[in-house]
Amino acid sequence: AQCMALRNPEKILSLSLMMTSTGAKDVPKASMRTIFGGFLRRPKSTLEEDVIAHRLQYINAYLADQQPLSDVVLATAVTKQIIARGSYPEGFKRQLGAVARQTSRDDLLRAASSAGKSFPPTVVIHGTVDKLQLVEAGRRLHECIVGSKMVEIEKMGHYITEENAVVITKEILELIAKSSVSKK
Repeated sequence: AQCMALRNPEKILSLSLMMTSTGAKDVPKASMRTIFGGFLRRPKSTLEEDVIAHRLQYINAYLADQQPLSDVVLATAVTKQIIARGSYPEGFKRQLGAVARQTSRDDLLRAASSAGKSFPPTVVIHGTVDKLQLVEAGRRLHECIVGSKMVEIEKMGHYITEENAVVITKEILELIAKSSVSKK
């Protein structure tokens, strides 16, 4: 989304950036154990209940942090969707490779969003206890996009709970409303 906004800002009405970074190498990063821990371990078996238990354990250990997901019904529903969609390990590897190869967009974002430049209205949303994409990355992104709004959600990890979804939705709808008015 950042690259699209940099290349073609006229095509972007608004930009909502969540749990992401500018790609800067000097911003603190998650540990390799955190990044790969849940992906390298496998469930006890391929039985649905083992896959669901494994997923809930991973979410609570790495993603939810201080807001543990205790709703087994929700975890079951999400896991069933994942199972139904199928798994594409090659796509996951490609995504990790792309993240590892990204270069810093700090200077490009600063220049594109500076006074007099056309850059879409932006909100940066980040959890304060995100273990996969540390909040410092979101703060840097906000600093680089002049005029952006930074929303830090207390005790949110790299997983969106129902409670957090309400806050996130409100922020995105406000941005869309503001963007719609400014484009008229």
